[in-house]
Amino acid sequence: MEICWECDADQYVLHWSRPLTYEEYNENPLKRGDAYFYSISAQWNNSEERLMYIGMTYKQDVLTRMKQHGIKKCREKHPKKCKTLFISVAEIKEHPGRNVSEDMVRDIEALLIYGSWNESMANTRSVNAYKGRLSKQILIKNTGFTLLADKIFWGVSSSV
Repeated sequence: MEICWECDADQYVLHWSRPLTYEEYNENPLKRGDAYFYSISAQWNNSEERLMYIGMTYKQDVLTRMKQHGIKKCREKHPKKCKTLFISVAEIKEHPGRNVSEDMVRDIEALLIYGSWNESMANTRSVNAYKGRLSKQILIKNTGFTLLADKIFWGVSSSV
């Protein structure tokens, strides 16, 4: 019998926007409520684009939150690599439950970071262990334009 690890998990579908340069995004930011997550990437060695930061916002707009944390941390960690930054934002398209809660957004962010972390990233939380609510099984499906894996899973399935 096949194990269905997706069956028991709370499933979230995120849709990521086309990346814009930081300058382009700064000129035309999304209004609050349009996105809960953002990723920052940069050109690496003149060709490869690398993920540098994943962040979330719940009570602020993405641009404000990104300036407070993501941009600053990327520039501190890689000052020479952060000349051209690319921003992609994600909204939650599908989720269990009625409303998007702050706990839900924090759990998703923690798993996005843990499941995507690489040495180029400036994130410091959830890099060595998943820091969300451990009693949950979570499956994140990333759609749209993203450097993240198509699916990121946390938990142990009880289905057999």
